Amino acid sequence: MASSQDEFLSPEKAARANRHAITSELPYSIRRFDRESHTNEKIAMYAFNVLTTIYKTANDLYEKDKKHLGKLMQMVQSTGDDDRHEQDQARDRYHKALQPMRNPNNWELWLVRYEETASYAQKNGVVEVSSLTRSSKTS
Repeated sequence: MASSQDEFLSPEKAARANRHAITSELPYSIRRFDRESHTNEKIAMYAFNVLTTIYKTANDLYEKDKKHLGKLMQMVQSTGDDDRHEQDQARDRYHKALQPMRNPNNWELWLVRYEETASYAQKNGVVEVSSLTRSSKTS
């Protein structure tokens, strides 16, 4: 039967045993740390590469979208200009058609041209024609 003193190590033996346990475990711990740090480094590099690629792609898309958005905004801003220009042309044609005819023999030709011009002006929203059409319908 072992005595209770045999169960406990002396302080010197305990210190030696701890040192041995620590030093024998140390190479394994260092290898494990190296492996884990290498794995963590790989993960960090992979994440960096993925994020860099995403950033470059997003930046390229942003630049392309910025160019397309600029062109789109120009088109939107100029869209109304074409309508106004066409309306102004229709108004001018209508006012020219209202002038008296030069030769009374061409009455039918003048009337056909006036009707074409009036319908074109009405289609383009010329106010003078619209108000004239409304007043002629109420009469």
